[in-house]
Amino acid sequence: MKSILKYMLMALLAGFISAACSKDDDEGDSMPENTVIYDGKSYSAVSAGLIDYGDYYKNGTYYYSVFVNLEEGYYVAVEILSDSPAFPEGKKSYTYSDSRSAGNLDRILFNIEGKSTPAESWIKSGSATATKNGSNIEISFSIVTVDGKTMSGHYKGINDPESAGR
Repeated sequence: MKSILKYMLMALLAGFISAACSKDDDEGDSMPENTVIYDGKSYSAVSAGLIDYGDYYKNGTYYYSVFVNLEEGYYVAVEILSDSPAFPEGKKSYTYSDSRSAGNLDRILFNIEGKSTPAESWIKSGSATATKNGSNIEISFSIVTVDGKTMSGHYKGINDPESAGR
């Protein structure tokens, strides 16, 4: 009887240890790297480039586009407004506001559905995080367009401005 109890306790202990070591189920909910999902369809991101348009609106707010180039020649451009004349090093967060002021997302430009010219879609709500570290760039975003479509993405790699929108 003692040996049966001993084996049952060992089996129970082994069950606790294996459960404690397994991965969390929540990890599957994170956005895959170098992917953009638009209206439920997933696209692979192949490169990205940061374009500096300067004080585009002539109000002391600097305008930047992070172009994420996708498979099949498609792209997404995340438009960011900053109070810095140089895109800030390090990690910065941006939220959508229609005020066109520093620290906000302005809009998303994209050519995804095979259109010959980019379709411009204003943002209804959303946020982005951009990190620039030397020649590397990382951007994560999640937005809802004014026409109700969702778009999210994550790109991490070399900043290649020459490839922007190509």
